[in-house]
Amino acid sequence: MKKVCKFVLYYVLALLFFTFLGVFINFLYDSSLRIVAGVPFSFNKFALLKGCFLGLEVGIIFSPLFLCNYRIKTGSRTVPLFISYIFLGIFSWFLLFPAVILCENKISSNLLQKKTELTANFFRESESRYVYFVTDEKDNKAKIVSVEKDSPSEKNAAFGVFELTEEFINDSEPFSDPLIKKSYDDFPHKIKDTFSRILYLSRDALNKSFLHWIVFASFGILLWSIYGFTIFSPWKLINYFMVFFLTAVILFLNYFYYNERFVFLHNLISDSFLGISGIELMHGILNAALSFILIVFGFIIYGIRRRKL
Repeated sequence: MKKVCKFVLYYVLALLFFTFLGVFINFLYDSSLRIVAGVPFSFNKFALLKGCFLGLEVGIIFSPLFLCNYRIKTGSRTVPLFISYIFLGIFSWFLLFPAVILCENKISSNLLQKKTELTANFFRESESRYVYFVTDEKDNKAKIVSVEKDSPSEKNAAFGVFELTEEFINDSEPFSDPLIKKSYDDFPHKIKDTFSRILYLSRDALNKSFLHWIVFASFGILLWSIYGFTIFSPWKLINYFMVFFLTAVILFLNYFYYNERFVFLHNLISDSFLGISGIELMHGILNAALSFILIVFGFIIYGIRRRKL
């Protein structure tokens, strides 16, 4: 019983760790997106709340990895520990995760973020022209002087009230100011976008129906199916490698399935094989099949290791 309590406590601590980490990282991330040249830094409560939810959701995704590492570290092989692992997985994906999403949707709907408007006396550029802001942006408009990049001359200069076009906004995304985008590396934001994509799919599934959520939750079941590989080898280092490797492969495969670069393949699979009523049954079937394979391998490994002992 003592080992089970420590196991559950480790799970709670892992979620708390990711929650605080999410608050910190999302606050820095959101702040970088909202920075506008000439505007003083302002504290954003929405970023803290959003970071709390995001961190908790990511913590749920990575919690089996932490629990498996705890299992490898302690070397405990008790049945109650295995049963508690199963119950924590069910609790995480069918109670906690949906509750976090519903709570986030409710709170986010009551918190409207005010757009940070661009300031005067700065040069900014879009894909096709250079723009000097004479006045501050107001209601998506500002007085500007613009020059075409292809032929920068007085003849091609224009002065007047400029409405921020979709082209200009897209050139600065995901930042609020094109000047700030030029100062940052996109790599951290690509990592954030990867997890944002997965979390977006979770919200979309829960908002549609319970069946949609079950199909998406097959991703979580697959992540929790790596438990048997905690005793893959007598050497703990190899066991650590196996659970990290399997977690990375599972994340990659699920992200790959929905990646926009392979949307044609995704649509082909969905439309031609069990793409019924907009439910990604193929996604659920693939995850369920892989989960079954990992669970069977886990029991085989357990049987072999027990016989050797």
